[in-house]
Amino acid sequence: FRFFAFVHAFVWLWIFVSDRAMQHLHQKSRQCGYLNFYRCTRNLRRIPMFTLSCGNAVVLMLVAYVGNPTTSGPSFQPKLKWVYCIGAMAALETIIALPALCFYIAKTLKFNGTRPVADVEEELIHNSMPSLAELGFRREGRIDEVLEKQADMIRYLQQHNANLGRRIVQLTTQGGQ
Repeated sequence: FRFFAFVHAFVWLWIFVSDRAMQHLHQKSRQCGYLNFYRCTRNLRRIPMFTLSCGNAVVLMLVAYVGNPTTSGPSFQPKLKWVYCIGAMAALETIIALPALCFYIAKTLKFNGTRPVADVEEELIHNSMPSLAELGFRREGRIDEVLEKQADMIRYLQQHNANLGRRIVQLTTQGGQ
């Protein structure tokens, strides 16, 4: 029982570290201007970590409830093997997290295979040429989507502006020497 609990905790730790690494890579891609990719995969990336965290909480409650299953435990312990409970929890976590992880990997590979232009550059090119499609009536259902895109664009431009400011200071100090 304890062995399976430790393995479960180790798998959670491994997923936690990989989630932090993926978050760092997503931040870098977002800072490079790939806002649509970031937006469409951010929740998908979080599913395995969320699922394993919930499973870990359940296993922790199970361990706290059972105590030491070899010496004592609830009266219905002979009917239910606690190892099977952890196995069932791990199977449920796998059924939820594995398809999400596979779908995320497929989306990432497809995105990397197409090598698209950054959303910001595409938006700047698109906005430099006025089009008639932007004039007239707009559907109200898209307002949230438009606001989210604009918020992402503002965050990107603020970060890009800060990076350019640092670069100007760096070049100025190098030029003064």
